[in-house]
Amino acid sequence: MLRFYPKSFRSSFGEEILATLRRLDADRASSGRVPRICFSAVEVAGLLVGVFVQRFRLTRSNLGSQAPASVSEPGMHKAITDPIAEAEAFVRFHLAQTVDCIAHHRFDGARFHAQEEARARQRLSALQQSSSN
Repeated sequence: MLRFYPKSFRSSFGEEILATLRRLDADRASSGRVPRICFSAVEVAGLLVGVFVQRFRLTRSNLGSQAPASVSEPGMHKAITDPIAEAEAFVRFHLAQTVDCIAHHRFDGARFHAQEEARARQRLSALQQSSSN
């Protein structure tokens, strides 16, 4: 299945994808035939979607899904004015996006959000230190 991905994507993420699939398969090794078949079907479908997205360079905006206008908790309607609360919201947002990207085999997006989460954590730490002084 990985051969259907563009070569640049395979060279960047192929080993990670294979390692993840091997680990997930090993975790389900004792779960029985039917659960493993269901797992395999879901993973093949995910890989096919990934191939389609990578081949046609689709992004979330191309697919009609948009990120929230401001990074905040679901249901929050006013802007965050507290810098520490805003930094915490960025950490939560990028962590959630990292998890979502990994779950959907978008490893390039996962790397991006993991880096942004690390930056947000550094900013949060600096803000917390400056507010305690």
